[in-house]
Amino acid sequence: MMDKMVSTSLDSSLMDKENIPTRDILIQRARAMWPTLLERSEECEKNRRVSDETISDFRNAGFFRMGVPKKYGGYEMDYDVLCEVIIEIAHVCASSA
Repeated sequence: MMDKMVSTSLDSSLMDKENIPTRDILIQRARAMWPTLLERSEECEKNRRVSDETISDFRNAGFFRMGVPKKYGGYEMDYDVLCEVIIEIAHVCASSA
């Protein structure tokens, strides 16, 4: 477990400050996940947890980097962007949001 955390924190792609998506792109990514999240919503409720696949999808979309400062490899987005993305996800799966 610790090895995975270390390798993720040292991932060079996390330090790419030039490739920060805009608010609109992050919202588009959330909307693009609607069909998949809708398919997984029943399983999410049944298992009482968000699936590993959904967590991976969120990571790949950059959602976990929205509130992280740029100096730590994040996007340093304002909280309103984070809230908008959460709202988009909540349209189809409140548990995942």
